Amino acid sequence: MDTSPVMLEQARAKAAAAGLGHRLHLVQASITRVQEELAGRRFDIITATVVLGQFGEHSLRHILAQCHHLLDDGGRLIIADEVLPAAWLPRLAYRAGLALLWIPQFLILRHVSLPFAHLSRYIEAAGFTITTVRSWRLGSFQLIIAKKAAPPESA
Repeated sequence: MDTSPVMLEQARAKAAAAGLGHRLHLVQASITRVQEELAGRRFDIITATVVLGQFGEHSLRHILAQCHHLLDDGGRLIIADEVLPAAWLPRLAYRAGLALLWIPQFLILRHVSLPFAHLSRYIEAAGFTITTVRSWRLGSFQLIIAKKAAPPESA
């Protein structure tokens, strides 16, 4: 799901080249409309790459809840996004960099990305179990893989 037809076409081409085009479902829409656009469908994997910082806390909670709803039991949520570093010195440096880039970012993109601190807490609060967290760039970029728990089996 992406608002950009160019990005969707790139995804389509890469999936086709990998022989996975038949397993890919692409939708041109905002991630905030995930439930409306994909109602009634179930997925094994949902990914979000460098997009969540474009939304506020309320929208983030909504998006994660909808992803949880759309995933099959045992399905995976894979997020790669900017986050505020946990350590104070890298966080200070990162915030200084954000301040310097705020105006050019807004002028070019017409929005400002505001990374979340403790993104994993939001993911867990939505009902996921985090299985992997990897960090780069002094902790300012994370790959988070989470699993939707299967409901307990009845005795």
